[in-house]
Amino acid sequence: MGSDVTGTAGDEYIHNAKSKECENDPMVINPALVRASLIATVLFATVGLAGCGPLPALPVDGSPSPNPSPSMSPGASDTPSSPTPQPDDAAVPVSIPCTTAISPQRMYEFNPNFALLSSFTPVPGSSAATAVTYEGTVCRWVHESNGTTIDVSIARPALADREKLAAAARSGAPLDNVADESYFLTSNGVGTAQAFSGAYWMTMSSEYFASPADAAELLVAVVDSIRP
Repeated sequence: MGSDVTGTAGDEYIHNAKSKECENDPMVINPALVRASLIATVLFATVGLAGCGPLPALPVDGSPSPNPSPSMSPGASDTPSSPTPQPDDAAVPVSIPCTTAISPQRMYEFNPNFALLSSFTPVPGSSAATAVTYEGTVCRWVHESNGTTIDVSIARPALADREKLAAAARSGAPLDNVADESYFLTSNGVGTAQAFSGAYWMTMSSEYFASPADAAELLVAVVDSIRP
């Protein structure tokens, strides 16, 4: 009877001793430590996912959202600006010295009796008067002996006006080898030659011009004066 008690106590002692060894043995897996490690892992994963931020929401129908419309830059306007008038849309002022239109030497060779006036007012309704309305250049030479005059004008009218002038001038006789278009017409004893070169309209009028040949020589000089 005594030996059985002793044996039981001894077995319990040995069992407790082995349990202590298992708790201290690093190779034995402790269930409490496993549970703590799993909890820490779950917490870490939860915090990491929370740091990623929410994903962008898709529209209800599942289709991708359209690209945003570009915004207007500061200062932009829906109202179109007015175009800058071009030379063909309006008359362009012309300022050419009379001595450039016809040099003193050229006039002397034509007729030494003609002298340039410093200024003059064209007769209303004349070609020179029309050129003034386009802010063109007008010049007058006068015959020092008999008072005959030669009026010269250079202008750049608007395209529509230039076409009308050319259409009217075509009723005269054409002049060859002077400009893009050139014509001569006599009315009331006054001969008038007109030349159209590029945007320019040039005229010469005088009682001295009885025929196209009388005006052609000086008209060529005027046309040459507007060429670069």
